[in-house]
Amino acid sequence: MYLDDFIFSDAGGNSYLNLLDINSVGGAEILKGPAGSLYGAGTGGAVLLNTANLLRNVYADSTAIKLTMNGGRFGTFNQGLQFQRNSKHVSYSLIQGHAQADGYRDQSRMRKDNLLFRMSLQGNEKVRTEILMMYTDLFYQTPGGLTLAQFLSNPRQSRPGTATIPSVKDQKTAVYNKTAILGLANTVQLNENWKTVSSFTTSVTGFKNPFLTNYERRDELNIGLRSKWVYENSKGFPFQWVSGVEVQKGEYSVDSSGNNKGIPDQNKINDEVMSRQQFVFSQVALSPSRFIHLQAGFSYNTFQYSIERKIGVPS
Repeated sequence: MYLDDFIFSDAGGNSYLNLLDINSVGGAEILKGPAGSLYGAGTGGAVLLNTANLLRNVYADSTAIKLTMNGGRFGTFNQGLQFQRNSKHVSYSLIQGHAQADGYRDQSRMRKDNLLFRMSLQGNEKVRTEILMMYTDLFYQTPGGLTLAQFLSNPRQSRPGTATIPSVKDQKTAVYNKTAILGLANTVQLNENWKTVSSFTTSVTGFKNPFLTNYERRDELNIGLRSKWVYENSKGFPFQWVSGVEVQKGEYSVDSSGNNKGIPDQNKINDEVMSRQQFVFSQVALSPSRFIHLQAGFSYNTFQYSIERKIGVPS
């Protein structure tokens, strides 16, 4: 999954899709088949998300502001504010979003605050630099599953306690996710046919999950590099050749312990996890006539994963 030219999925393949505010997404493209070779193994395809653009078809100096608010049942309230400024050499946008709800069931309240900054710098006709910064603070409770008898009795209740396991309300089960993402991309038009696009993406995540039977905490750091060369020729029949490389590395510290009413106990286990993936890719697309489009893609992928237990048995 990608957000503009930046890698959104982490090095382990996880995509925290719920970090995004719906008002910050302007469009989505799903790639399958040979087109997916540009984005790795392509076994599941790729999703390309575009940030919202209020001035997509406006090229002169201009400014736009958009405010959205809506509400609904069960304490639902959503608010979004978007500001965008375009000029000849610089364009930038700031998107702020807030969402909250009490939920239909007990122990299902949620809150999310999102801030996204996007800037494009056009130094000259041949060089363009893109900057992306995003921060999200997400919280949502987890109400647990019900038996059929419990559902028929009260479908809005959270999972009750038993003689051996406390209720989810007593355990304060929830997910807390604070993530910051930084991306830098550079496009250079070398000549009429050739250009290069390179991007750097890094993210930091603090994750907590007091669960029914345990309390998990994770600190995650991801770094990704992507670079591609593009050749395009529109004369005769259109022809495009794209080749490049992508590398990602993730380092994760995972703590797990017992959950004592929303507080981690002393039975701590710590794992240090490292994941790394890299691939090279190449794709050719041509249209020998108006009704024939040919496409072929290739990618070579490697993935490495390691885990070391620092605290706990077995080591």
